[in-house]
Amino acid sequence: MNPPYEQLLNAAACGLLVVQKNEAGATICLAGNAAAEQLLGQSSLAGKSWSDLTGTIGLPLFQEEIVSLPNASVCRVIKRDLSPTEQLYTLLDISAERRSKKELEEFSYIASHDLQEPLRKISSFGERIDRNRATLTPETALYLSRMLNATQRMQSMLNGLLLYSRITHIDEVFVPVNLKTIVNDAFNKELNSYGLLPVRFTVDELPEIEGIPQYLLLLFEQLFSNSLKFVRKATTPEITVTSDIQLPNRQLILRVQDNGIGFESENAERIFSLFHRLHGRSEFEGAGIGLALCRKIVEKHSGTITAHGIPEKGTLFRITLPLSQPVLPKP
Repeated sequence: MNPPYEQLLNAAACGLLVVQKNEAGATICLAGNAAAEQLLGQSSLAGKSWSDLTGTIGLPLFQEEIVSLPNASVCRVIKRDLSPTEQLYTLLDISAERRSKKELEEFSYIASHDLQEPLRKISSFGERIDRNRATLTPETALYLSRMLNATQRMQSMLNGLLLYSRITHIDEVFVPVNLKTIVNDAFNKELNSYGLLPVRFTVDELPEIEGIPQYLLLLFEQLFSNSLKFVRKATTPEITVTSDIQLPNRQLILRVQDNGIGFESENAERIFSLFHRLHGRSEFEGAGIGLALCRKIVEKHSGTITAHGIPEKGTLFRITLPLSQPVLPKP
């Protein structure tokens, strides 16, 4: 066996198959690891036809498929190109995915009920005490204010986590979306929340794409919120939204650029992490979850988002989205 294949197969914790199409167009297994043999109910996979292993289900190359395998539960097949003809197929037991979803659902319940309930009580009793602030000593009043501020921040973080979890694990319907309407609505909402600041805002003509409207609205709300929050002193905020369409692969390239405080290039990836902040709360408010939501929303739409910043010059977000969503096969 080819040493790289052997290393991959031996190192894999899940079932792996290396396959190749023969001259007749049939997909033949070159090798498989023990986990794949057990999953497919075979003592040996070398030389076996993939169609024989999976019944009559065809398996096109360069796609993700979900297939029913004999003597196994439904499995996800993920293919990665090793060469023009050879593919690496990773078989992941769907039961592991179900367990992961169940754990997320349990976490969401804990975050929405078990954690929020005591937080609400702390906030409620704190507010009752605050009604009698005149009777408190200055030191006690200070501690109370800090406690109430902390509960508000915690509530904001829990709400963000729940939304992040929902975007990741709850399936939503993709529909035709007028992207320019979404962008304008998001800008107007954020402009109102920041007190109708004077802002230079320009946006290209944008196409209709397939998407989840409420998530795309949230995406641009978060991006515009960043632009209006991280403003340089004594400057008028400028936000520009431009776009291009790559026709060969039907991809929309969006650029959201501002003239804010920017950031150092080494933080370009870090800013998309949950709860990561480049500035202290005393400088700028926020829970540190907005850009993590942005990335999750873009990934939900089979796209990518990157950020480029120059300190005291501004920030450019580059978003790639497909004009239409790929059609996934049904399990």
